[in-house]
Amino acid sequence: MITLDVLFPDTEKLQGSSIIDLDFDEDDIKDAIGEEVSSTSAAGPDKYPAILLINCSNALAQLLYLIWRKSMNQGTNEINELN
Repeated sequence: MITLDVLFPDTEKLQGSSIIDLDFDEDDIKDAIGEEVSSTSAAGPDKYPAILLINCSNALAQLLYLIWRKSMNQGTNEINELN
């Protein structure tokens, strides 16, 4: 799982800042996938193998960025709460 601490390892320095203050882009997401997701990882509860995420990271990075950015801007981590 890619979490904020993977994209932003120095988040403890941001105490008192809001989550919308975090600056990241599609390249950060691609880098995090490449560094943190093992091609030999088992599929998660969604049944998609990790290799799919790795092989499609260029195509998925923009979509993942838009979802995460909107989530942070709205202050939620629930996709079904995003409008």
